[in-house]
Amino acid sequence: MTEYYDAGDGVDWANDSEAKIPAVLPRPFKWAVLVMPIQPKPMSKGGIELPQEVLDNQGHLQFVGKVAAVGPLAFRSFKLCSGLVDWLRVLCGLTIAGAPKVGDWVMFGRYTGLRFEFDDGRFIMMNDDELLGDPVKPQSIRIYI
Repeated sequence: MTEYYDAGDGVDWANDSEAKIPAVLPRPFKWAVLVMPIQPKPMSKGGIELPQEVLDNQGHLQFVGKVAAVGPLAFRSFKLCSGLVDWLRVLCGLTIAGAPKVGDWVMFGRYTGLRFEFDDGRFIMMNDDELLGDPVKPQSIRIYI
């Protein structure tokens, strides 16, 4: 039976091999963010192994992932500022308040960023302003098409 990754945050719907952030990753430049989308489980609740076509279809419906790497200028732009405090933080060279860090869960759009595979893991490279939000409970996110 396949073991599933448990980061202690209550999310048990991710595969072990896809959920761990690898040690060697592509390095994002400037304001890019590298996100690792969550892959669906290969077995159903009843123990039936799902075919690869179903897993690919379910993978496209997932718009939640973990931040794997952050570029040096990410979240340090005036266009992301929402108040005077953020403007002052950006002027001082700091990130805006509430910016996601490596390991945080994020939500993103369907056609966002560049999707690629690296060392048997799937990743999305996107700009910092393409992240939509912070899912409080990632396992309860459902997308309607």
